[in-house]
Amino acid sequence: MADGHSVSSSRNPFALPTGVAGRLAGWIMARDDGPHREAAVLLAPAPGATVCEVGFGPGQLLAVLAERDPSIRLCGADPSEVMLAQARRRAPSADLRLGAADELPFYDDSADHVASINNVALWPDRGAGLAEARRVLQPGGTLLLAWHSSSAPSPMRRALARPDAWWDELLADVRNEFGNADRHNLRHLTACTATAPPADTAEEE
Repeated sequence: MADGHSVSSSRNPFALPTGVAGRLAGWIMARDDGPHREAAVLLAPAPGATVCEVGFGPGQLLAVLAERDPSIRLCGADPSEVMLAQARRRAPSADLRLGAADELPFYDDSADHVASINNVALWPDRGAGLAEARRVLQPGGTLLLAWHSSSAPSPMRRALARPDAWWDELLADVRNEFGNADRHNLRHLTACTATAPPADTAEEE
């Protein structure tokens, strides 16, 4: 499902950071890692787990996860070369690549978790992005999608929050792909989680 917020057509430097404006956008985004620390707690990867982040931006979640447990294997894709450079400085051991949500450059069943923080509303084709997340996830792996909360401490984040109707549509799309979805109202974020079907279920479909 197209969300109506195409990254490729947007001139917003926060959507697809390029050039000087993009570097400044990355610096602004990286000033507050509160949402990413909140997401890391909700994600709760086990030691040695593989986490793939879609749209990692300047790398806050990657850095938070590496700080919490260096045994976690980190990878991710982002369509911005500016963000790729900034994230590699924050998470030098992560396998970070240029790529978009609807065409992730990773193998099938290669991640225990797929996460997307504050960019799912910018995916040009949400259905394709969700299908890619499921492809990359191992059976029983978890998906975490998060976006700015209407109750966030930051006025700018509150202004970016999406209405309940948008969240209802997102949860419906996730349930269509994964069979399940739960909403979590956090301090900085509103989040959706889902679990990839077990191997026997996936084979039957």
